[in-house]
Amino acid sequence: ILYSVLVAIFSDLGGLIIGKIFKGKKLTKISPNKTISGSIGSFFFSLLLIPLFIGQLTSINFLIKQKPELEDFYDGDYKYTVTAMDEESYEKRMAKLKEKERELLGNGMNFYQVKFKSIGGLVMPIILEFTFTDNSKKVVRIPAEIWKMNSEEVTKVFYFEKEVKGIEIDPFLETADVEVNNNYWPRVLRPTKFQVYKSAGNKMGQNPMQKASMGKKE
Repeated sequence: ILYSVLVAIFSDLGGLIIGKIFKGKKLTKISPNKTISGSIGSFFFSLLLIPLFIGQLTSINFLIKQKPELEDFYDGDYKYTVTAMDEESYEKRMAKLKEKERELLGNGMNFYQVKFKSIGGLVMPIILEFTFTDNSKKVVRIPAEIWKMNSEEVTKVFYFEKEVKGIEIDPFLETADVEVNNNYWPRVLRPTKFQVYKSAGNKMGQNPMQKASMGKKE
């Protein structure tokens, strides 16, 4: 709260000081006293508080290291802390499972819940290639009917005996996907066609315009 108040104060001061010094064009008709230079001053004055905010966080972390008793619930990885409510919810969910479902959970298989999003809105089959820790691969093909309940986002669970280390969508480029950089887990950055062309060099030779310009220089 204090930081927000300070940002507001510094922003007003920056607008007042810089606006009076440089003046210039008015910002809007609604606020005739505000100028473009004053708005720029407000922005940069508010940025002056960033080092103070970072320094405050650093000092808090330093104090917690010196005195661990100052640490509260939200200073730790509370998102991953198993609480009594989590255990109760787990027991209730397990009680609702059938015997076959319990056996499936206890058979030592590795389960993976994968969420898919149709960013472009075009419904297509989902083709997946799973890479396991022993570098073996498995291709799974899911028909387009998976989108019939929700054409924007779907979730599916996969389970294997082996541990998965990577997942690739459309590994053989069989679907209408123009953005392939979001087809990998973990994320893999692939070079663009321009980067590939640039790194390979211009093997096609000079184009007519380049040849014409070279002729003029001679």
